[in-house]
Amino acid sequence: MSLCKDPVVHQSIYLEFEIKVKLELWAELEAIIEYAESTTIQAPIVIFERMADIVTRNNCPSEVVFLTIRSALNTILKRVPDFDMRRFSQWFRILIRTSMVTSSVTTRTTDDETRSLGLYRQVLSILDAPTANADGATQGSAAGSYPKSEIEWLCVTAWNRGCEWWGAGRTDRAREWCEMAVSVGHHADPSDLVKQMRESYSDMLAGDEMKVQ
Repeated sequence: MSLCKDPVVHQSIYLEFEIKVKLELWAELEAIIEYAESTTIQAPIVIFERMADIVTRNNCPSEVVFLTIRSALNTILKRVPDFDMRRFSQWFRILIRTSMVTSSVTTRTTDDETRSLGLYRQVLSILDAPTANADGATQGSAAGSYPKSEIEWLCVTAWNRGCEWWGAGRTDRAREWCEMAVSVGHHADPSDLVKQMRESYSDMLAGDEMKVQ
């Protein structure tokens, strides 16, 4: 089947999505997103961006925000190699915050944690990925264009989540998050941030071992 390139069809997808948001018909939004993503439609990235914008500007359920922004970001990653890292990072922050919306770690499910950690692994793979110059030669990693303030936010957020789990007595979860914070922190400035986290993490592990003994 041929790809639909009719701008009227693409615009109608966004308009239908907007109407459903205004009417708070949340259950009907996923079908619209799937239609926009379908191989026969493949709506332009701007349509996904506009859908992501509208859910962040309205009082939508967290699941709707998560689904819509994830779709926009996945579409950007698939189709635009040299995407705007600044805007991407802002949306990724919203995605992380939405996935961690539960206030207490003790009320979060395994699926919640898996989803949040999965997002962190995704952004870490982006930060680690090599970039190329106009001649195709490798010139460092994508972390160079990812806003430092956003990297630091990711790092601190993961670290705080780890500390929450540690306080709840779940050292397995705590280690996952603290180690993720350190991994992300390698891409942050200043490097003192990672050094302090490593030292604190070593102290936590040492204290945990003493409890076991």
